[in-house]
Amino acid sequence: MVNLSKIELTKKGQSINLTKSQHQGIGEILVNLNWNQQSVKPSGGFLSSLFGTKARSGIDLDLGCLYELTDGSKSCVQALGNAFGKLHSPPFVELDGDDRTGMVSGGENLRINGDKVKDIKRVLVYAFIYEGVANWSEADGI
Repeated sequence: MVNLSKIELTKKGQSINLTKSQHQGIGEILVNLNWNQQSVKPSGGFLSSLFGTKARSGIDLDLGCLYELTDGSKSCVQALGNAFGKLHSPPFVELDGDDRTGMVSGGENLRINGDKVKDIKRVLVYAFIYEGVANWSEADGI
């Protein structure tokens, strides 16, 4: 039997308790996505020499989430479609921006308002490759 009534994440001596409470929030939850921009070179194949294929623009990773609130409303927060959300009103989840270059030192940040945990049924956080590389092993995502 697995008891999921309490979840604890621990990192480097710091503890985060995600237990739901009816009376008290858990503070802000921060999810960060960052990556190192790499210059992407053309393949150098026969066709690229004929047609003068240029190097691809660069790596663009994106961070987002799907959410469902306790009132039944559901949607996503992501840069694609300019759905950046709001932290202090529904959906209580906000994306701070869209780093299209990998050069922003803070990367992309998704904030979840843990003080509104009673209004949030569930959140699924995801990251995806928007352009620049074909797989995650080439993306250097952090």
